[in-house]
Amino acid sequence: MAHVYLLDFSGENRTIKEIHEQSAAVGGASPTVGRQTERIVMNIRTFCANLAVAALMAPLAMAWSPAEREVCDRLAERTEKGFEDMLRYDEHHISHFNYKGWELWQIEVPKLLREVAATGNVNLISPGGFSALQAACYYADVELAKVLIRNGAEVNARPGGWQGFGFPGDTPVALLVRGMTAETAEARVEIARMLMEQGANPDADMMHWVWGASAPVTPFCYLTAEPYNNAMRLALLQGSKQDLRSRARTWEMAWSAFTPEIIRILLEGGISPNRSVGSKGETLLLHLIQTGESELLKLALDKGADVRENNILKHYYGGYLFAIPVAETDSAEKAVAVAGMLVKAKADLKQTYNGKSLYGYYSRINTPAAQALCKFFAGKGIRR
Repeated sequence: MAHVYLLDFSGENRTIKEIHEQSAAVGGASPTVGRQTERIVMNIRTFCANLAVAALMAPLAMAWSPAEREVCDRLAERTEKGFEDMLRYDEHHISHFNYKGWELWQIEVPKLLREVAATGNVNLISPGGFSALQAACYYADVELAKVLIRNGAEVNARPGGWQGFGFPGDTPVALLVRGMTAETAEARVEIARMLMEQGANPDADMMHWVWGASAPVTPFCYLTAEPYNNAMRLALLQGSKQDLRSRARTWEMAWSAFTPEIIRILLEGGISPNRSVGSKGETLLLHLIQTGESELLKLALDKGADVRENNILKHYYGGYLFAIPVAETDSAEKAVAVAGMLVKAKADLKQTYNGKSLYGYYSRINTPAAQALCKFFAGKGIRR
């Protein structure tokens, strides 16, 4: 069902005043944005004709059970509390960049949810362009998300001009990603998988506010290195057949932030094994060598990983052949296997580090793995 504008908002001037008072406590609002929002609300009241449209569409909406209406009303009560819940997730994102979105969200979303609960029309949108599904996703409300999806909610709905809204301009999937916490991660991943099963786009851009500037990023690239994000990362990678090179175009993560399963999907999806963050970023080869992921190392080499490329630990290692783990607990057999793969890929056997050859470097270390490497390099004609 097409979106219907929900325009019956009254008493908003008082709400705006309250919002300005609340935001003053967290850094202040933009007066210009505030006046723009007030004008929007005043204009809304003049669009009475659209109320008739909403009234005509409501009987066409699928009837909800009392339990379903209660789920929606419950989230409406939560959003009516104002900025408190939002601040728990996004207190560091308050800025002139997205204050307009915060204001409109506070004004519109609670009443939108009430109207959706009353009519059963899951595709009502507020004048600012917000949907009930956006609210369910931001607050990780699994029950409401199920109700909305089951009743045909549009899974990619977002406001027009979303780039200037901050978080309220995100798609439902992006809102799930933006609000990730250890406590809500499981619920958010569950909702994300439901959305993508219904055709939600996991690659729709979201705005990322960093160091005083904003830029569009994909949800996959927005996720930080915390372990609780791994399940969402995996869900996003599995949620679409789109070329992963496009999905990872704004990548800012080190390879070490990814699980082996995610690395495999990225490599098999066309991501270059030579990609790193910045000119001195950690390379995939270094990560795989030091973590002992031999199968993934072979895959990376098969995909064209450059064994001659410098890495972030250049001041510690002269090259990849110097980075093989040789602690007391490291396997001698695995160390030799890794060296063999690198040499087969044309790694330079004559490289030196602090004036020492590969043989001379490992001969100083009295562990089974290091001595096995000495024997391996001696067999290749490398001596002190």
